[in-house]
Amino acid sequence: MLRGAHLFITGGAGFIGSALVERFAADNRVTVFDTAFRDPHRHAAWTTHPNIAPIHGDIRDVAQVKQAMRGATHVVHLASIAGVRAVLQAPLDTMEITLQGTANVLDAAAALPGLSRLVYLSTSEVFGAVADDVRETDDTRLGPAGEPRWAYAAAKLAAEHLCQMTRHTRGLPLVILRPFNIFGPGQWSGGAIHQFIDDALAGRPLCVHNDGTQVRAWCHIDDFVAGLALALQHLDAPGRIFHIGNPDNAISVRDLAHRIADLCQPAPPVRHARRDAADVQHRIPNISLAARVLGFAPAVSLDDGLRRTLDAVRARRDDTRADDAPPHHPPASPRSLPF
Repeated sequence: MLRGAHLFITGGAGFIGSALVERFAADNRVTVFDTAFRDPHRHAAWTTHPNIAPIHGDIRDVAQVKQAMRGATHVVHLASIAGVRAVLQAPLDTMEITLQGTANVLDAAAALPGLSRLVYLSTSEVFGAVADDVRETDDTRLGPAGEPRWAYAAAKLAAEHLCQMTRHTRGLPLVILRPFNIFGPGQWSGGAIHQFIDDALAGRPLCVHNDGTQVRAWCHIDDFVAGLALALQHLDAPGRIFHIGNPDNAISVRDLAHRIADLCQPAPPVRHARRDAADVQHRIPNISLAARVLGFAPAVSLDDGLRRTLDAVRARRDDTRADDAPPHHPPASPRSLPF
């Protein structure tokens, strides 16, 4: 377990970043660098936590990054625009944040005298439309240039090359992780699982795009955080790329929708809708390298992870309704009535 370190986490207010902060804050100093702190319940508590320093900043501002990173011993670079819908809406920002932001982080990290580890979060999308049992050394492939769907993957892959060349040139203790479909409590927007659960709890039909035969291997956030923690500490990690995911949790989108519907009794209907857009057909990692070098072993089954996520989303909905409810006043006694 990492103790006594100073972690600097870009994009730390997001889904994965928030989980990392909560994992490491008890025993380490954590600087959270992000453009927006979206969850008022979670992030408000950070301002009073003695080990957490939230900083509102833009990863594209190199001076701001360097100032905020001062004194860090471990850097985790997560900042990016994520999610297909968000990427399609802002493909240019997606590329600028990833490319310019990563260059700034590398430049700032290289100047740190006490840097022990830098972890860069890439993406499984670097394998394009078909990624079936892919290993770290397999050829990467992207969709056609000019297709906004691939702006995220293209930028992430270019940033991987930038990381590797900077590591070779400047000797950074750098590790690259490629996450495969992370899900779980705290993912309050984006992602098929959250969308299906949110629709089911609201009594809406679950919408599956096209025939739903697209396959994803889902990895619970607890397993991913465990894998990243290993990458932050293991002596043999620097200089490597690791796939972090759970191939045992592979399932088609159609079957995933029906499984979530069955968990949300009464089960909502599952419907199909045509969508003419580029998509990934298979995304399943080979994690043998992470298992052999890091000792990574995902432990959360799909069913267990879905139940945990469902419980968290349901609790959040209940809390939101309670916060929005008008204040309760007991009925007045007959003596106090105005007549």
